Amino acid sequence: MMEETPDAINREIREEYGWTIKSKKLVWIVENFFRLDEKDFHELGLYYLVEIDGDVAVTEDFQCREGICVSRWIPIGELDRHRIVPEFIRQGIDVEQLMHTNEVKHIIHHQ
Repeated sequence: MMEETPDAINREIREEYGWTIKSKKLVWIVENFFRLDEKDFHELGLYYLVEIDGDVAVTEDFQCREGICVSRWIPIGELDRHRIVPEFIRQGIDVEQLMHTNEVKHIIHHQ
């Protein structure tokens, strides 16, 4: 509460994984419309491209520090093989394009 998203990203990445963020930039503002458990939702999401400072050991599955979640690295070229939400992310991400533009894209997604 009362925390700006750039600060929240820094804190969460540090708390959950012990990593420090080298750089981040807002790339998408997403309006995601979906239905879950018989309820309709309209979610507003801010998506950042984040670069971690230093080397990160890449293993298939790894736990966060609090032990309440398991994370997995997925190569960007393989996103379409996995269940990822919101679904539009599976359609592919051009990281090079995201790194070299200052445009923040507004995406409206209906599931």
